[in-house]
Amino acid sequence: MQKHPSDRLTAYVDGELTQEEAAEIAAHLAECAHCREVVSDLRAVQMLLRSLPEPSPDPSLLLQTRARLESIHAQKPSLPRWLIAGAVAVAVAAFVALLPLSPPPGAHELGAIWHFRHHAQLASIHPLSDVTLASYLSSPLPYDTLEEAVLSREGP
Repeated sequence: MQKHPSDRLTAYVDGELTQEEAAEIAAHLAECAHCREVVSDLRAVQMLLRSLPEPSPDPSLLLQTRARLESIHAQKPSLPRWLIAGAVAVAVAAFVALLPLSPPPGAHELGAIWHFRHHAQLASIHPLSDVTLASYLSSPLPYDTLEEAVLSREGP
């Protein structure tokens, strides 16, 4: 007994199968009365659905939706723009205040290493740490100082 292609019969009726798949289903339908009956039922349902009038929305639905949205908007207190701007300014000032502007005294020979470590620490606490670190690594590094510092640490 041949397997029934029940999962593909709807696609066959809707014309969504490739020519090869449709030919396989048609060959099966020539031999299988059960599947022919299913296809006949699917086509009848399709005809019934096409004969139904297209639904139209209730005209008051738009007014009800607008009224509901306005009531929701009225319930939410919005923050004044000056408060948002002030909070952003305080956050930027705090971030800038935490940035040391120069390396610690006595670290001039290891300046490049200090600079890299300091930037890595900032990048690890910053919300956009991946972007920050990537932008730092794509910027020109003081390789000559870094190379000299590494060579002086390794010794002769």
